[in-house]
Amino acid sequence: MSQPDYHSRRVGAVLVLVLLIFAGLFVYAMFDDATNKPQAIAGDQLGPDTDESFTAYQERAGAGLQQAAEEHDEPVFALVTFAEPLTAGKAGELLEGIDRVNTMLVGISTPRPLPEPISGKTRADVFAHQFSLIDSSLEGVGDVPRPYRLTAVTAYDTPQAFAELAGADSVAAVEVLPPDAAWGNFGIRPAVPPGIDMLEVAAPR
Repeated sequence: MSQPDYHSRRVGAVLVLVLLIFAGLFVYAMFDDATNKPQAIAGDQLGPDTDESFTAYQERAGAGLQQAAEEHDEPVFALVTFAEPLTAGKAGELLEGIDRVNTMLVGISTPRPLPEPISGKTRADVFAHQFSLIDSSLEGVGDVPRPYRLTAVTAYDTPQAFAELAGADSVAAVEVLPPDAAWGNFGIRPAVPPGIDMLEVAAPR
């Protein structure tokens, strides 16, 4: 790749990420419980700790999921990180059996809140609609590549359902929170599997 092409992609990726972050924050503020009630000062968090390698995160998340599946069957929130970015169709197929998908993540952007599919629609349709909204938000900002793959989701189901999901080849890690964790009172930090180029996700060639 020539230097000008790489520079253009980097500028495009930055524009996409900035717009995704601000759009996500706006939508999140409208739907998030945290805007209507005080947040915990030191709440739970999904995602790797500061300076934690992805391998260490995988091991920690896997151990926590196994323990939860052995101890209870209460629904929990989870961060599902894909082994590679997935299109709306592939992500929808993978997650069709999960009880609730709360948000989707595109690279390191702010999580985008998701509705449940209405009658006659699928999760793939919900994801595809979100990407169409992203396309619309990028209108008028020049020739900026549009993202079309997601890298992770937050979801809600039993530990047993997540343990089954974690066995899929397209899933890199599943981290669950305690069953008493409340929506809006925990942080989400994206995990980046080795070999995933977040620049390419944000501004695909």
